[in-house]
Amino acid sequence: MSVTTTKDLSVGATLSSVSTVTTAKSPAPKQGPVDARLRALPPSEVALAEADDRQVQIHTAMPGIIVSFDPSKQTATVQPGLQGVQSNADGTRTPVSIKPIQDVPVIFPAGGGHTLTFPVKAGDECWLMFAERSIDNWHQHGGVQQPSDWRMHDITDAVCLVGLRSQAKQLTGGVDTQATMLRSDDATSVISINGPQTLITIETGGSGGDSITVDGKSHIVTVSTKNTTILSNFINIGRATDEIGMFGGGPVNKGTITGSRNNNPALTNLLIYLASRGDIVNNTTN
Repeated sequence: MSVTTTKDLSVGATLSSVSTVTTAKSPAPKQGPVDARLRALPPSEVALAEADDRQVQIHTAMPGIIVSFDPSKQTATVQPGLQGVQSNADGTRTPVSIKPIQDVPVIFPAGGGHTLTFPVKAGDECWLMFAERSIDNWHQHGGVQQPSDWRMHDITDAVCLVGLRSQAKQLTGGVDTQATMLRSDDATSVISINGPQTLITIETGGSGGDSITVDGKSHIVTVSTKNTTILSNFINIGRATDEIGMFGGGPVNKGTITGSRNNNPALTNLLIYLASRGDIVNNTTN
């Protein structure tokens, strides 16, 4: 048995760090028929054409569209968002649709025993990435695994990141340039963290809806609803229609409520209860 020495030039190897592998020499592979389109080409162009055909089989990344999602397995069926290319006998190329990819692992931000999850719906856009080797064994068992076979950059070895957006699906109102937000796409529900201004805000119902704001500079917590606004630490309670819930001019000392109840039964009962506990001084008027 004759022996030959080859170099391992797999992805990630460098010319200065390739390993030497000793393998048994295999018989030369049988040559199949030459593609009729290549017979008339000079050798250099034949090599380029063959390299091009090989490159078509190498998958790296592309946009995709969620077809369905399995929340228990955290996998999705994904329709690639780009068409493939078919080479024709006359040298022309035709775009062709690629079938949906099954059992694609969906990536959620996670670390340190905590995970941020969100609903994944049919029609959501995503970014597909294709692994260098088969991920089947790793996906089933985790840890360090031997690939189940030796395929490379195969379309079946995809994972996806949900959140890539085409211009057709822009976020309503764009992206806030000052605050970090966890929000619904239509901005009707928003949690906002503004570090420079030390503000944390939770909003629901869109503009004019309900909100809670924590101001780290003034140490005021403001709770606003369609019926009532409460400013804590300068405790002011009132209806949102009455000057943003502030009665009697400006804030007063903690433990005191001032202003007019305007015959608001819920507010009246709240004030009476808090006053009976001694938590506040009830000096409001009906």
